[in-house]
Amino acid sequence: MANDFCTVCPDVCDDTLVFPAIDANQDCIAITYKKSQICGLVIQPTTAVSPAVAPSDPTDWTDATEWATLIDNTTTDNSTHKYIVGIGGLPAAEKTEIELPKNKVRALDRTYTITFSVRNLTDNHYDFFKALQCGTTSFKFWYETVGGRYFGGPEGIVPSKVDVDFPLSEGVDDYEEAVLLLSFEACGDPLRTASPFA
Repeated sequence: MANDFCTVCPDVCDDTLVFPAIDANQDCIAITYKKSQICGLVIQPTTAVSPAVAPSDPTDWTDATEWATLIDNTTTDNSTHKYIVGIGGLPAAEKTEIELPKNKVRALDRTYTITFSVRNLTDNHYDFFKALQCGTTSFKFWYETVGGRYFGGPEGIVPSKVDVDFPLSEGVDDYEEAVLLLSFEACGDPLRTASPFA
């Protein structure tokens, strides 16, 4: 599986799960709630237009300085990462379950689908999302939340399905937008860190 984020899960028939430590005082006033709206995507092409070379994975995916050198929204040859701002969400995953002996059931695979709306639909954005509308999955991505989290781990997330719609609603207060649907398969949620863009 391309997105192997299950570093703590035991094998299917192994019941030994080592639980990580958790906070001792969980109901104190000092709880910091993080907003969950997805507000940014980083896209890393995995193929490039010759003679350019596709960008490599970051050596430190938590480092803001490194991301600043990797991201360039002006290139047209897939040689750099792209950073996109929008409004998105990620509902609970759809799960594929397997029945095990002794009336046990276990989720084996999960399908996650991010819905990401971009309302700054300039000509450049329109062309970019028209290209994604082709359904190519030849890229990796990371996503950022308003609450300052960054998801995807050192190697990013490989999509399994990509689609884009450009709905034009009839209301007097409705605006153009691109709605990106990014699906990915994984055994669990991706790794997270503090956002290097916060």
